[in-house]
Amino acid sequence: HSGLVHPWGALLHEGVLYVSDVGGASEEQPGRVVAIDASESLARIGSFGTGHLRLPAGLALLPARDDGSAELIVADHGAHCLRAFALPPSGGQGRAALPSDEPSRVIGGCGRAPGLFHAPVGVAVGRDRTIFVSEFSGR
Repeated sequence: HSGLVHPWGALLHEGVLYVSDVGGASEEQPGRVVAIDASESLARIGSFGTGHLRLPAGLALLPARDDGSAELIVADHGAHCLRAFALPPSGGQGRAALPSDEPSRVIGGCGRAPGLFHAPVGVAVGRDRTIFVSEFSGR
């Protein structure tokens, strides 16, 4: 899809394709996640800088709980953490249900201790909602 600079990860959820785009790692071409819906309209999630996406890599879906909102989990390679974005229910119409540009929560940070990460690149969610992370350093 035009407008993507360096796509890395992809996730399909309720007819919406979410793509992590590392961008040019600069203010002019920031890392981001885009949502492409059935009409092929492009929307941006997150932006470059503190508290936002730096180098988004892997994507995973944390399934909805009782309130109906799922979370898009983004492995932020450049910020050494995971960022979660609440996805409102879309109603299954293939229209992008866009979260806020602000992450709903940040998981981890830079380090080697349990719960911390060093350049996470992959993320997956188990049936029991356990989040699995792979790192560039091989952990």
